[in-house]
Amino acid sequence: MKTLAPASLAQLFSKIQLLETTILLSITLLLPIIIHLIPNWGIHPWGARLLPIYYAPLIAALFYPVHVSLIVALCPPWINLMITGLPKLPFAALITYELLIYVLLITFLVTLSGRRWFYGPLSYLVAKVVIFLLLFTWPPNYFLDSPLSYFENTLFVAIPGIILLGLVNWTVIKIVPSE
Repeated sequence: MKTLAPASLAQLFSKIQLLETTILLSITLLLPIIIHLIPNWGIHPWGARLLPIYYAPLIAALFYPVHVSLIVALCPPWINLMITGLPKLPFAALITYELLIYVLLITFLVTLSGRRWFYGPLSYLVAKVVIFLLLFTWPPNYFLDSPLSYFENTLFVAIPGIILLGLVNWTVIKIVPSE
């Protein structure tokens, strides 16, 4: 049986960027939990307002290969569901689809024309529109009153988070030097 030598194991971890993926995944898991600890006012939770689950996937999509951003984006809704029971199952699926579209679009845009400060907010809005259109293919009354009301409500509530995505996006591309 062939074993990996320590040097080749280190090379493997470096190649798959295990450390970076673990750190970003941890941030994506912990930040929403921390945000939800803030006392809530109104009917919408802080996570829906501030979009904390989108920050680390944004950083991953801007600076790392697609496998890192996919892991960082696709795992947290399901891990949080298993640990906390939230988001509820249908919304975990919706958030997963949104995050998938979000990171793939950012990765595509970075590949196409480099890093730009507006990719985070733009990709969030595009993902919302795609999900809005996708909701018309889901069974009626599955868990929403209407796709249009879901789209309008979530978009309006997320305005502070969209602004924060732009600030995070702008800050990280200013801090991290270009290649």
